[in-house]
Amino acid sequence: FLKNLKNIPAPDKYGGDDDFEVFENWLKALLRWMRLHRLGGPDLDEERLQILGQFLKGKAAEWYNDTVDTPQTWEWSFLDAICAMFERFL
Repeated sequence: FLKNLKNIPAPDKYGGDDDFEVFENWLKALLRWMRLHRLGGPDLDEERLQILGQFLKGKAAEWYNDTVDTPQTWEWSFLDAICAMFERFL
């Protein structure tokens, strides 16, 4: 089963569209992809946060790079980043 995971298509990249349905569908696809790749649980939160950045484009990627993926005293969690994206773009 696990060796066939490479054949599962990755979700599309989210570009920061102000469209709830687009965001919701993208997030569901991303979470499904992460579950299939066994990226759940608190020990892999940092990995999920870094993977999140790989599934963004345009203004969403720019926001991630400027806001989340920067040296700072506050550490982001995956959930924090998703909630902040929702507030920023929707």
